[in-house]
Amino acid sequence: MPTVFEYTDYRTYLADCYSEKKADNSRYSYQVLADKAGFKDKSCIYSVVKGRRPLSTQGAFKVSQALKHSRLEAEYFENLVLFNQATTLNERSHYFDRLCQIKARTKGVSSTAQLLHKEQYEYYAKWYNLVVRELVTLPEFQGDYTWLAKKVFPAITPAQANRSVELLLKLGLIKKKGKRYVRASAVVATPPEVTSVAVANFHRSMGERAIAAIDQIPREQRNITASTVNISEQGFEQIKKVIEDCRKTILSIAEADEPADRVYQLNVQFFPVSALDRKSSKR
Repeated sequence: MPTVFEYTDYRTYLADCYSEKKADNSRYSYQVLADKAGFKDKSCIYSVVKGRRPLSTQGAFKVSQALKHSRLEAEYFENLVLFNQATTLNERSHYFDRLCQIKARTKGVSSTAQLLHKEQYEYYAKWYNLVVRELVTLPEFQGDYTWLAKKVFPAITPAQANRSVELLLKLGLIKKKGKRYVRASAVVATPPEVTSVAVANFHRSMGERAIAAIDQIPREQRNITASTVNISEQGFEQIKKVIEDCRKTILSIAEADEPADRVYQLNVQFFPVSALDRKSSKR
């Protein structure tokens, strides 16, 4: 049977469980699982797996019993269901943390998929990791974490700076070249369900930094503008393409800009501020 601790999507887990059991017994079906779980609607498990209906907390408990989960597996599965069905970032972050805590209590469980890799999640979850990655490449950084911590704005602690460098080295995002650090082109491979939580938290943190910059950074050292436009869906897609092309151009400028002396953050927010007219959208 698949190991539930290696999953971040309970529907995928149930589908894999079904496939394994079906391979062992051709007569096995979602109806059989629903019957063992005590559901009156024999098609409910199939509907849940296909994303047509949610699974309640009580339903998650019944499914765990039917799959003969251990107490720890049942706890993980229930939180996995809550994580997948959470509707707000705070809820998703809460249940993701619960999943990590439960997984940390497991022993002898295969983790080859590394689906809940704490270091990968932390890279995005802590906004200053991306800042530190840029700062450590400056010639002025000579391993002084007090200096590094103060260079981050707003300042972090030397311990946080040290932990950030260790994390970046572990993930292969920076590497040591002689006495200096250089950026490395490594990919932080996390599953979409995990990345969505961490990256969303990162964008929220950087949005808060942008708000603070209005009061804390002199106008001549920042550029914060806004435009409110009335456009169609086609226009929306065109503007998205322009924003992406602009971002790539800025990255190429930054790559060629030597020597660098300060780290900047570029945020681009483009979102609706009016409700969609469903009738006009179908025309």
